[in-house]
Amino acid sequence: MPSVSIWRERTFRLFFGSTTSSSVAGSIAALVLPILAIETLNANETDVGLVRSAQLLPFLLLGIPLGFLVDKRPRRQLMLVSDLVRALLLGLAVCLVLRKVLDFPTLIALALALGGATVAYELSFLSATPDIVSASRLQEANRATEMAQSGAGALGPALAGAL
Repeated sequence: MPSVSIWRERTFRLFFGSTTSSSVAGSIAALVLPILAIETLNANETDVGLVRSAQLLPFLLLGIPLGFLVDKRPRRQLMLVSDLVRALLLGLAVCLVLRKVLDFPTLIALALALGGATVAYELSFLSATPDIVSASRLQEANRATEMAQSGAGALGPALAGAL
């Protein structure tokens, strides 16, 4: 094990902070769309299931094609673009709700697009850590990022419920 902590590496700290905040936001977004369906569209259980399925379907359909893209493009750039797309989609959802023009087909389209951007982000994130740290520090970096991902997965739904 290296004698100097991974936390002394500025690049890793920036990567860790950005991926952790992105994971918290992603966890919030996973629950926000079903909550929007219930609160603004009076969705029933089937509708909420459809929204959630639309969020997850891109993982099944786009995993392999986006995996090829991640292997061919700069991973950090893909993470940035994916996060920007997710933020824009969530902002669009908020605008549609505020203008009272959100309908169910649009919500499904937003869920599919958000799911696709999330797949691109997740694949890029998983592949980026070895690009950020040396092989001797990879285990320590993976441990830190996975702990943060787990914490984000627990914190995100709580924050979504509070919102």
